[in-house]
Amino acid sequence: MYTDGITEAQSIDGNFFDEELLLECILRQQNGTAFDLQETIMNDVRQFSAGIPQSDDITLMILEKETFDPEVRNFAEPTQKEEELNE
Repeated sequence: MYTDGITEAQSIDGNFFDEELLLECILRQQNGTAFDLQETIMNDVRQFSAGIPQSDDITLMILEKETFDPEVRNFAEPTQKEEELNE
């Protein structure tokens, strides 16, 4: 999820960091983590618009889905830390 500040970031020659450039970032990091993707997008936007003052807010939220494995942890039962916090 992102605000239009990402795709409306401008380069020094007046071009926009459009959805095509955003998609290129996503495809480059498609096997990375959510953090890697966020860093790639933000770094690319900063480099693209270097020398131009930011004219809009930039908000980016990347969600990463974890695979549920009931053998690893029963999420219905609180962890030790959660139990300590509830005391």
